[in-house]
Amino acid sequence: MRNNRRGTKHFSPDDRINMPSPILTGFILTLSVLVQGVAAIAALRLIRITGRWSAWSLIAAALALMAVRRAVPLFRLISGDLSHPPDPLNECIGLALSAAMAAGIARVAQSSSSERP
Repeated sequence: MRNNRRGTKHFSPDDRINMPSPILTGFILTLSVLVQGVAAIAALRLIRITGRWSAWSLIAAALALMAVRRAVPLFRLISGDLSHPPDPLNECIGLALSAAMAAGIARVAQSSSSERP
């Protein structure tokens, strides 16, 4: 890896061999952003179901910010900015976190809607 005059990093072909596929990393990031977006929307819907405006709006806001946090490395990857390449292990953990949050919110929605008269 070498730096150019602006200080951005450029990878040599040898460095790229050791990097995981950017397509796979992009897929993981895209899926993570989508799942977190769905979880944020589900949290907003729970406001109406449970009547707990403050709790679910804060959770929805946090989930939306987490989706934006996942979208930043995705945007950099798509734009070709490799000065901060995404860490595939970190992105897999982020996807697992997104899936767990979405599943947990879905379970809360399921139990809340079955308890309503």
